[in-house]
Amino acid sequence: MAKYRPIYIQIWKDPDFQELSPTDKLLFIYLCTNSSTSESGIYPITAKTIADETSLDKETVAKRLHNGLFKNIRYDEENKVVFIKKFRKYNTGGQPALIRKSITQDCFCTPLSPLWAEFIAEYPEYEIDIKTVVKGFNNGCLTEQYPYVNLNNNVKSYKITSPNDIVTKGASKDTPSPFIKDITKIFSELKTRRGHSSRQNGAEAKAIKNMLKEGFDTNAILRAYDLIKTRPFFVDKNLSMMQVRNDIHEVLKNGKTGQSTTREERAKVLKDSIGKPLR
Repeated sequence: MAKYRPIYIQIWKDPDFQELSPTDKLLFIYLCTNSSTSESGIYPITAKTIADETSLDKETVAKRLHNGLFKNIRYDEENKVVFIKKFRKYNTGGQPALIRKSITQDCFCTPLSPLWAEFIAEYPEYEIDIKTVVKGFNNGCLTEQYPYVNLNNNVKSYKITSPNDIVTKGASKDTPSPFIKDITKIFSELKTRRGHSSRQNGAEAKAIKNMLKEGFDTNAILRAYDLIKTRPFFVDKNLSMMQVRNDIHEVLKNGKTGQSTTREERAKVLKDSIGKPLR
């Protein structure tokens, strides 16, 4: 994730910007420069986070988001995702290959948002990349309100017809998938903690799915991640969800991080914990 976000000096002479109130000017600049911003300009953020970091009143922020801030900023209230339409125009640095990869990862982390249809309309040059995650385009636009989602090779494809109607490919339309929303939520939370999108989407998605299948809920999985992250070894190193899956029984059973155990000890803990997931 970039540590610097440019603000062009001409913004103060822009007629639309000049008409904004001091509160809206602060919100606009914040949404373009905060630590959650992504290369695509689409990223998850809540009114509470904005209020906490800007010292603005939460109700005021929520009202601004609900009413639509500015013509170049869109907010998806259902999925708590914002889209800065001109973000790529003013953030053109970086290696093109890495930018494309980052944008694809952004889409993977927020696949349910219809804002990706607007992204394609704004940046048609990224259509091929977005198609690795979102399928079903028709002349450059999504054919449905919600896209087709493919969570890499390790997770099945899902057809989304509404936010609450997610079904596996080839299954009955009435058969809900129990994992897609939880996987998406965990990836969103991990991006906030790490400051960047996952660099091992497929492997991490598979590890998360396996933990969910064992009965762990999203809060338990994230709590295990936070506990393991406090270990001296992981303080300044990447912690993958594969490692969390290996240690989750031990960590949540003990309620503390402790030190790494031997493979045999971990195997015993896992065996004893199967069928007794923490809720």
